[in-house]
Amino acid sequence: MACAICKDSFTVGAVVNQLPCFSPLPPFCISPWLNTRNTCPLCRYEMPTDDKDYEARKRNEGNEYDTLLIHQHDVNDDSSLDATYDGVMDEPSQLHHGREQREVLNADSVG
Repeated sequence: MACAICKDSFTVGAVVNQLPCFSPLPPFCISPWLNTRNTCPLCRYEMPTDDKDYEARKRNEGNEYDTLLIHQHDVNDDSSLDATYDGVMDEPSQLHHGREQREVLNADSVG
């Protein structure tokens, strides 16, 4: 496995930071990256910021994508409609927003 920022390969036993999106990156690469950006260099996952106004706008913009599914069970049955929520949440999912340090293991020694 290689670092998405510097392209160096991880060595067995190297310490890496694991982002909330589970991407592993070396601390000497990810710290400067996150000082100027709030996205993962691998998957572009957007990290939360300390800008409360931006986070509120981002949350509100996300609400416009929530959908309500309408199911018509029986046309002959009073044309009653049953509205059900499709499972999209109003609030952002409860992800662990911190970074965790992990040790790179040899794939042969796992499991």
